[in-house]
Amino acid sequence: MIIVGYLAFLLFLLNDYNDLRLRYKALGACFPAGVALLTYAVVSDLDFSLVFQSARGIQSAVFAAIFTGLLMYALVFALPVKKSYFAAGEQKPVSRGGLYALCRHPGVPIFWLIMLSLWYGCGLPASAALLYSALDLALAVYEDKYVFPETLTDYRIYKAQVPFLIPDFHRKSEGSMDYRIHEAAGNAMNFQDKLHENGRQKVWSEYCGFLDLSIEEYMFIQKRLMSEQIACWCESGLGRSLLDGRAPESIDEFRDLFPLTSYKDYAEILLAKDAEKLPAKPIVWIQTTWEGGIRPIKVAPYTREMLNTYRRNIVAVALLASCRKLGEFTVESGDCCLYGGAPLPYITGLLPSVLDEEIRMRWLPDTNENSGLSFGSRIKKGFSMGLRYGVDYFFAISSVAEYITENFSKMGKSKRGGPKAQYSLRTAWRYLKAKYVCSRENREMRPGDIFKLKGFVATGTDARFYKQRLADAWGVMPIEIAAGTESTCLASETCEQRGMVFFPDACFYEFIPEDEMRRSFDDPDYVPRTCLMDEARTGVSYELVISVLHGGAFMRYRIGDVYRCLSAEEGELPHFTYVDRVPTVIDIAGFTRITEFSINEVIRMSGLTGISDWFARKEYDGNTPFMHMYLEMRPDASIKEADVLAEHLTVYFKHFDSDYSDLKKMLNIEPLQITILPAGTMEAFRQATGKPVGRINPNPADVTQIKKIASKSRSESNEKEGKAV
Repeated sequence: MIIVGYLAFLLFLLNDYNDLRLRYKALGACFPAGVALLTYAVVSDLDFSLVFQSARGIQSAVFAAIFTGLLMYALVFALPVKKSYFAAGEQKPVSRGGLYALCRHPGVPIFWLIMLSLWYGCGLPASAALLYSALDLALAVYEDKYVFPETLTDYRIYKAQVPFLIPDFHRKSEGSMDYRIHEAAGNAMNFQDKLHENGRQKVWSEYCGFLDLSIEEYMFIQKRLMSEQIACWCESGLGRSLLDGRAPESIDEFRDLFPLTSYKDYAEILLAKDAEKLPAKPIVWIQTTWEGGIRPIKVAPYTREMLNTYRRNIVAVALLASCRKLGEFTVESGDCCLYGGAPLPYITGLLPSVLDEEIRMRWLPDTNENSGLSFGSRIKKGFSMGLRYGVDYFFAISSVAEYITENFSKMGKSKRGGPKAQYSLRTAWRYLKAKYVCSRENREMRPGDIFKLKGFVATGTDARFYKQRLADAWGVMPIEIAAGTESTCLASETCEQRGMVFFPDACFYEFIPEDEMRRSFDDPDYVPRTCLMDEARTGVSYELVISVLHGGAFMRYRIGDVYRCLSAEEGELPHFTYVDRVPTVIDIAGFTRITEFSINEVIRMSGLTGISDWFARKEYDGNTPFMHMYLEMRPDASIKEADVLAEHLTVYFKHFDSDYSDLKKMLNIEPLQITILPAGTMEAFRQATGKPVGRINPNPADVTQIKKIASKSRSESNEKEGKAV
């Protein structure tokens, strides 16, 4: 009978492999057939005389029956039977309740108890009991490692939460970040279920219907949600402390009474993670660096409803990225996404966690599961997985996408220069075909020659400078999205590429016109006026101000981003493009944010006493951003060579700002260039104009005039040296 038992487990294995690779509906019968064979093998080996003739046998039989009933419950009644055993290749849900809340494979220890009972008092040979128990464990290990992560909708999150065999009864009280994220999802119907039940048009309307709103309808949603947010925020400890006893009763009154804020207004409460003072209970805390080096990090709380909103809007982004015509999307379960984002607790790490609750995708790689790997190792692993499984979507910070694209030829080849062994047959065929075409056309191979993307999503500062090059390389124009640690996912482009549209339910939006913004930076006491979405005007650049809805902490918060309104037709939703960070911040490739404070600190740490004056601005070498520092040195300075100063200061920038170090290490970007100005240049400018030079991103007209003064000074100096000779 042992051979029959072996055959039963082979059928179980075939059933799993069919789910994973073959996906033949006929093979869905392997599981019940395996159960029948195993039952026959076990029953045939029992000694029924022992069962009925001794108290030991009766007791063992009773326990075996109880455990068998418990196993039937675990395998049949606690699971959706049709999907679990007969729907080969279809998306299947993870069961989280009952026994499956205690461990991922409750059937294994229960099966062991059955085997033990049957051996102890019912005559089952020890060899059979041990063999079947070992085979059952081996099957569970295989399923846990290879099958379930690919066939169950959110098994990655479930695996991180729930132990393999030994229950952890303290799991819910402690919880991981991914667990808390999942809990925020609740038991609502996900995207796949909606698509099956409601059809494509209704699904599109649910997630992307905001694009059809009139501006009046859009503002109705904005104001309704903002009114709800003001009510709960004002009652919180955070709100009471910042309002100082005031109690606005309307949005207009709130805007009049409550000033614009920055992170320092929230730092004391948020950095301590004092959840009791917040308007709603945080589910997770997302973090980022605090620009300028004032503090190591900033943290932002995400409530349950914030996560739900984020999830819906990310699904909308996925639909918009996949469509070539509004309403016609191609997103489906099992799509592979090449992923170039940082892991949790950073905002990019939130995306796979929340999207898995709606659409099962294969992440190449799963950044959160591979958080221990270096940036370069994660990128290489993702690309290697792409060669094996194919790539349907590409999501990345634009600078990272550019890095991956530039290193495509290196990643796609082995040390010997040929294709790697992990190429799938489909990808290998595409590779060989592309190699032939590129050889015939005498050009380098591009990623788009091998991968046929459904969609491409890019984010981060300077995305607009990379988009065309990325589109040329991959064959798909990336859509740009706006997102941030404090703001969640704010806006997305559509397939029409007419700019980004802001989601109406993420934040309440206010806009500071550019002239008002610059005046506020020149005069810290000046209170800039703001306008609302329906007051935005075509061609005007604005600093964005957000109030995070759904119990968020930040109200009238200056996030430091500037957008230009591309179109604001009467009655229609405005479209925007991202310009850059506010002028007081130099953001390079979305990695580092340099301020006057951080540069002063770096100069102080360096000990370069020969620097008498300076200013810095963001410039571009082609489409590559860098920071250009203009230094005026004292006549007696020991160092006057620009390249030596750049090398010297770079050491301290890397020490002061880890993100700055990543630019060179991760993206091979040299972020610093230095120009030496003749002594007295800055003073000459002040005397000529009657105003000082802005330290960070000064007015371009001022920079032009400074360069003219510097050039004139150099000419006069050279002329004097020539006469002296």
